[in-house]
Amino acid sequence: GSRDFLEKNPPMVAAVEKSLIMDMGSTARQQELTQDLTTMMRVMETVLILNDEQGSTKREMGS
Repeated sequence: GSRDFLEKNPPMVAAVEKSLIMDMGSTARQQELTQDLTTMMRVMETVLILNDEQGSTKREMGS
């Protein structure tokens, strides 16, 4: 399952990415974080919509 995947592929930050983040000023970091969080919220909204659509389809097929 997903636990096995994360155990085999632990989340990590590439050295280049870490260097870029550490070289940013606090304002730039805040802006980058805000953009990243906004993107993640959009992804989660899409997941919720698609999960609801899948649930609707399953309910329709079960009727």
